[in-house]
Amino acid sequence: MNRTYLKLSRSRAFGRVLNAAAVLAIGVLVAAPSSACDVPVYEWAVLNWPPDSYELLVFHEQPLERTIAGALGEFHAEGGPENRALNLEVRGVEVGSAMGDTDAQICRRENPGYSPWMALRYPNMPADFPSLWVGKATGEEIGRISNSPARRSIAGALMRGVSHIWVLLGCGDEVKDADARTQLETGIARIADMLDRDAISPNAHITHEIVKVSRRDPAEWVLVQTLLRSEPDLMGYDAPMVFPVFGRGRALYALVGAGITAENLRDACAYIAGRCSCLVKDENPGVDLLLAADWAGLVSARAAAQPVPQTAGPGHDMADDTLPPAARPGRYILAGLAGAAVMVIALSALLLGKTRS
Repeated sequence: MNRTYLKLSRSRAFGRVLNAAAVLAIGVLVAAPSSACDVPVYEWAVLNWPPDSYELLVFHEQPLERTIAGALGEFHAEGGPENRALNLEVRGVEVGSAMGDTDAQICRRENPGYSPWMALRYPNMPADFPSLWVGKATGEEIGRISNSPARRSIAGALMRGVSHIWVLLGCGDEVKDADARTQLETGIARIADMLDRDAISPNAHITHEIVKVSRRDPAEWVLVQTLLRSEPDLMGYDAPMVFPVFGRGRALYALVGAGITAENLRDACAYIAGRCSCLVKDENPGVDLLLAADWAGLVSARAAAQPVPQTAGPGHDMADDTLPPAARPGRYILAGLAGAAVMVIALSALLLGKTRS
């Protein structure tokens, strides 16, 4: 046989081997994440989605009083683990010509006419967007920014492993609020029968708690304003609302008034308990709440507890199974690649053997 032809034949055979290897590798990489994606969205969010940081601007013309400066300093004090874990950045702004353009724009638009004053702003909020809240810089208001009873309940439940919270934001009308509570409880009771088990993660251990909040509660103004301003038109509705909250305090879209139905509750639950897409947080819906919680400590504790199965803790249980350890994508990929390598070697021997013959 012509040597040149033999070299070309072997080259073509080797090319077929490489093509087979590429197909196998792609198949492995496509198939491997399917195992990792059996992690429920709520579990992935707790372990991997750090909450966005709110910004508290403190505008002052004179040096801050010691009590106010001390209260602001407690947000980052070593002795306060809850405040230290609060997703809030505090920045003092001395009013005057030295202000940056963004601070000057906010000051011109929102200055209440006294000093010192504070403006609480959403994460990554452009300068032309109004602040969540503007008010006096006092120790009492600073305390309300850092924590509240409802936010402690939300954070505590999520830290215990409850898959999601239904935050019921009342409108102040007792009849409407009572009807909304009934709609919510009736809808929740139907979710387990309505869920398509094939559409959610097989590892989902669905539990929930209800946290009721009044719009008129002064202790909850941070939470109320955060929820009402999470969508452009919510401030205009005089109706109760329900917000599903999961992960590290991520609130989904609002269910308003007559929209608090079993079907809508089911859809929210199906997303929260769905197979994780393993995408970055910003590619998923929702807005982060301002919560004080030691999420890093929780992740460390979960990692130390593996491979012991995790239970969702107290809360209304909607499933009998428990949550196994989170899937680890790396081991599936490595195992798959090892198997692909063996198959490629076998194919190489087979194809090159035929070429020689």
